[in-house]
Amino acid sequence: MRRDFALPEEEVELLEGSGLQWEAITEGGSKWLIVRSIPLSSAFVASTTSVAIQIPTGYPATGLDMAYFNPAIRREDGGTIPCTEATQQIDGLNWQRWSRHYTAANPWKPGEYNILTHYLLCLSWLDRDARRGMAA
Repeated sequence: MRRDFALPEEEVELLEGSGLQWEAITEGGSKWLIVRSIPLSSAFVASTTSVAIQIPTGYPATGLDMAYFNPAIRREDGGTIPCTEATQQIDGLNWQRWSRHYTAANPWKPGEYNILTHYLLCLSWLDRDARRGMAA
């Protein structure tokens, strides 16, 4: 697993302690955390995916935003997933962008939120859409 840049020590400890397969890569001037081999619900076509999270300059004071999945997440029932139409080239592959954001009502909280909490939030997006697909 690549480690092209250093993450804060506490973040590395959280990631290592979680047992996740992760990489920290630099691509085109951007820094990305990639978590590999995420199991998916049967509501989706693929059985596993990977997620890329862009690490912005100024992180952790500057919040994380969105997530990018490869392979793209497709619902088994053919239903659409809102705000997932755009793609981003990362590490030579097209990644599906899930446009999801922190808001004024639910802002990024430096010191409380981190890479692992954002990753878990990404999983909650998948879970919510899987339940929507199963209910259809």
